[in-house]
Amino acid sequence: MSIRDVRPTDDFYRDLDQALTRAGGVMSRSEFGLYVLPGILRGFATDWDQLPMPILGRADYRILIGYSGRLGAYAVEAQLAWDDVIELTSLTIDATGPAESLPDEGG
Repeated sequence: MSIRDVRPTDDFYRDLDQALTRAGGVMSRSEFGLYVLPGILRGFATDWDQLPMPILGRADYRILIGYSGRLGAYAVEAQLAWDDVIELTSLTIDATGPAESLPDEGG
């Protein structure tokens, strides 16, 4: 198994700060760093080649989708940089909860 180096970018941390603010303080940046970020780093470091490509034909971009009980669902996009290090470029958090907890909009 190949293990790659991974580094978050300033854009990733900007997205994190904005998402945590919108989520209403369910988790601090430090808690995210302790409980969620290690799994994200490990996922990209060990599973890069198996992760989905969000841009068809661009193998240098991948996405990791996960779930945290306190935070909700999240998606992290990353790009393989010129120095062969994976850079976490963006983060989206959906703190609304599982689909079954949303009201049914059907008839």
